[in-house]
Amino acid sequence: PDLFNGAQARPSDSINFVTCHDGFTLRDLVSYEKKDNTENGENNRDGSDNNISWNSGHEGPGDDPQLEILRQRRVRNFITLLLFSHGTPMLLAGDEWGQSRKGNNNPWCLDNERNWLDWNLADRNEDLLRFVQQTARLANHLPILAGDRFWRATTPDHEGDITWHGLQPNRPDWSVGSRHLAYELISDTDSGRVLVLLNAETSKQEFIPVAPPEGQRWHIVVNTGAQAPNEVTASETSPHPIGAPLTLDSHTVMVLICKPVRD
Repeated sequence: PDLFNGAQARPSDSINFVTCHDGFTLRDLVSYEKKDNTENGENNRDGSDNNISWNSGHEGPGDDPQLEILRQRRVRNFITLLLFSHGTPMLLAGDEWGQSRKGNNNPWCLDNERNWLDWNLADRNEDLLRFVQQTARLANHLPILAGDRFWRATTPDHEGDITWHGLQPNRPDWSVGSRHLAYELISDTDSGRVLVLLNAETSKQEFIPVAPPEGQRWHIVVNTGAQAPNEVTASETSPHPIGAPLTLDSHTVMVLICKPVRD
């Protein structure tokens, strides 16, 4: 709220995005570290050099199956974090099916496949498209994300709308070298409580989830490290045992929601 002027400002006034029409597409964000704008005719001088990207270990196209798995997982991570953030999400057209501009981050002057949407990718990358659809549908039905007021952070004296965690409950690691984090979203009622676990480390990490409210259990609904089509769980899942650890693969995001215990 400190970024907005006026008492009437709401989270919906903000636009959240990872990629937009300027810069890399989401697929290129995980595939390139350097722009390739030579086709634009300006000797690669145009377009930003500050893309804040990582090529996942190899620049541009590659035929290593593990490289492709990592890139697909990282794309799902970005989509998940975008949809489980507070505010109005914006998705670059084509990112939902893995559109690439071959590393061109400024193709405004090109009337060719660098700018055209390849609708065939909707079929070729149907797993990604399905993931985006299911994750968006899930996030849209959660009360804490539907509310349009700024979240209050939990303090030692008061439980707010968002609580930060780490590998252990209530122990976030804010150090420079940390590549893991967790946050819990708490609605006005216990219904729809959400827990998001983030592991950007190069190795597996073991998280101990915070205990759910009495009479409820955590259920995994998103796991970007799972194989398609099991990354989003639409059906009822087995509750996660209280206090039991959860192991996240490297570069993985996991989302859990609270559900009442059934008799």
